[in-house]
Amino acid sequence: MGAPREFAPSRGMVPRSGTLTNGFVSELVRLARARCAAVVLTAALPVLPAYLLSGGIMYVATASADREITAPTKGEQIAERQRELGDRVPHGDAPSDSAADTRRDLLRGSAASPPAKSSQSALQLPPFRLAFLAGLALATGLLIMGLFLAQAALLPVVAGCGRASEAWATVARRFGPLFYTTVLAIVLIMVGLACFALPGFVLAIGFSLAAPVVVAEGIAGSEALQRSWDLMRRAWRAQLAVVFVGAIAVLAIRWIVASHWQVHGLAGRIVLNALVFTLVLPFPIAASAMVYLGARRVMDGTDKEALCQSIGRISGHP
Repeated sequence: MGAPREFAPSRGMVPRSGTLTNGFVSELVRLARARCAAVVLTAALPVLPAYLLSGGIMYVATASADREITAPTKGEQIAERQRELGDRVPHGDAPSDSAADTRRDLLRGSAASPPAKSSQSALQLPPFRLAFLAGLALATGLLIMGLFLAQAALLPVVAGCGRASEAWATVARRFGPLFYTTVLAIVLIMVGLACFALPGFVLAIGFSLAAPVVVAEGIAGSEALQRSWDLMRRAWRAQLAVVFVGAIAVLAIRWIVASHWQVHGLAGRIVLNALVFTLVLPFPIAASAMVYLGARRVMDGTDKEALCQSIGRISGHP
């Protein structure tokens, strides 16, 4: 029989629900105190551009949808034109047999009763909705890409493998497999979101450890997504707590800052949101990397030192 894969768990190694959370909060606090600047700067490099790009795309998509909704339809334009013609030409009591009056009466009748839409055109998706959905999908994909890259870079920082510059050198060496895995995850998540949203959220949680898998285990694509799914089966409670606490923290700090710092216009809101995202999101992302470390520890006994050695070997560090 062939030897089992290094990361394949045995049936007896499934941890209890509280195993991953033992000391989790205290470890995160120690990390924030000891390497706060490294965590923020490492995660800000992909998070800030991803937020600015996705926010700009959503602004353009929303503005385009608003213009399509408020723009007059062709029937409304014809009706308005005929009202203008009717105001300019006086109406006589006697009927007119002139060709101009006949054309005017026909046009008025067509404007008053526009032709009914066919069933085929009624089933078509309005252009403004298509533009908005396309913008929403692209913006969501960019945000997921930024979060995956930040998580991959924060893994060596959280594990204590080196400085932020060394962490990004590791990501650069694994960028191809990491990009391919992230794009595949985004496509599957988008398909799930299109199916009443809930499957997409489940897939997003299940694939949320794929970036550390690519960096630390040397696999990519569907194999990395499957590995993330297997890890998440034993760490989903901790990961869900990270996601919800992180979202509440972002919203709460955004509200507190906005209540003390009055912003006006689109530029002010963009700056405020970018500031909050850049300063707050790195810590939930680092906590997610810690969830991966805890899952590896309870599944195959991999500690931080062994993980750093694996990262260095896979990324080609001497």
